Amino acid sequence: MSDCHWVRPTALDFMGYSMRTDTHRLVQWMRWDGDRLQPEWDQIVGLELYLLRSTINSETAEMSSSYCKQKITRRVYQHYTEQV
Repeated sequence: MSDCHWVRPTALDFMGYSMRTDTHRLVQWMRWDGDRLQPEWDQIVGLELYLLRSTINSETAEMSSSYCKQKITRRVYQHYTEQV
């Protein structure tokens, strides 16, 4: 178990939400509102995008990475804001 399991939710500064497809994993970090116990959706402080399975060559991956980040980020943002 990681150390954050022992921290009160009201004391957290950031919260990460992740989404995974067959080929990618995205983690989006937002500021955490400890009073309301929910993320501040408009305060994105970090983004991690991982390629899980490489089925394309590296040149194509580099060209498409910016587009993928934007597209996946929008999907994650929409998905999690609908859940709150």
